[in-house]
Amino acid sequence: MKCSVIFIVYLGSVLCHEGSAMLLDAKCIPEKNFRGKIANGVKTELESTPWMALIRNSSKGFICGGSLIHRNFVMTAAHCIENELYVNLGVYDQYCPPSICKLVEEYSVTENFTYNINGVQSDIGLLRLDRPVQYKEHIRPICIILGSRVNPLSIRKFSAYGWGKMENGKDSRFLRTITLYRRYAEECDPYLREMPYGMFCAGTENGDTCRGDSGGPLNAYVKHKQKWIYAQFGIVSYGTTSCNFNGYYIEVIRYKMWIMEVVTFRKHDYLWNVIKSPIKP
Repeated sequence: MKCSVIFIVYLGSVLCHEGSAMLLDAKCIPEKNFRGKIANGVKTELESTPWMALIRNSSKGFICGGSLIHRNFVMTAAHCIENELYVNLGVYDQYCPPSICKLVEEYSVTENFTYNINGVQSDIGLLRLDRPVQYKEHIRPICIILGSRVNPLSIRKFSAYGWGKMENGKDSRFLRTITLYRRYAEECDPYLREMPYGMFCAGTENGDTCRGDSGGPLNAYVKHKQKWIYAQFGIVSYGTTSCNFNGYYIEVIRYKMWIMEVVTFRKHDYLWNVIKSPIKP
């Protein structure tokens, strides 16, 4: 019983303080509107994607995209998680050396978490950074909605972002974006009767996310408390090798409670241990 009380009281205070009771991090609300492996996509505007993360390791270099969701955490696809990962924030040109692109900040990954509840796994992962991110105009989190008023099925249009393969087969030097539309299950696969839990299908007539875009966000504008905010609703998971058809994406809002638990309690080791090892009454 003591554990439950601690959980409820602390969770309430965290939601009110850090997430305005509805958002994972209230600092995601921008002071201005940001516009925002992309085959047939277009380059984004410089410094228009402050939440975008480039994930690399020491041997392969760039491997995946991700999104900053909190001072201590970046979200990506679970299949992107490897040993010795690093996260770069504030990146636009992935080949620009730090000596020139001084706004880019690098972080080490100290822990990673993937969704595996009661044997059910999903392609969503969280990376804990080695130090808290100090928010700036060009580095700040994307909004993650924790409330229940937004129906994910009502969001039909998304913007996807990444440095992955372009139509010429090469990784993009500059961050690119493409507009995708939610598809029905049978449009993704005529033999698929229903979409796997926690995923959705999206695509467009000419273009797609591609290899290297994995882990990157699918974002959309949504009305929240009488304001329009830019929030993340998807994570690039997998698609066809041709990169010119509908793809599969993680439905972020389906995992909001898991995200909140990891982000909230992993910052405080004592509270995390309480949850993992409940105090007996």
